[in-house]
Amino acid sequence: MRHELFLYWRTSPADLPAAKVAMQAFQQSQSLAESGLHARLLVRADEAADHVTLMETYTMPATAGGVGDTLRQRIVEVGNAASAPWRAGARHLEVFSEIDPAECTTRSAPAR
Repeated sequence: MRHELFLYWRTSPADLPAAKVAMQAFQQSQSLAESGLHARLLVRADEAADHVTLMETYTMPATAGGVGDTLRQRIVEVGNAASAPWRAGARHLEVFSEIDPAECTTRSAPAR
């Protein structure tokens, strides 16, 4: 099953430029170390003025099996260190699995 990682964390508006540069460098280093890894850095659009939420995403092609446990651990641990100077609080991990389209066509939706 293919897994994708989503990590979100907050920073101050003043630290945002440095945080973006650091995390984009971190993501590039991870993509170079792991062939096929696709990483993106997003910023929440509807944010309060006192903080900014950043979202990191990591995906691997289905042929590679998605983001495995070893890669996940490295992204979390090394990313925690890379984001620490700019993070306000914890860096939260969410792991999602791709839905098999066959599962959507063979089962009917529950009646409402």
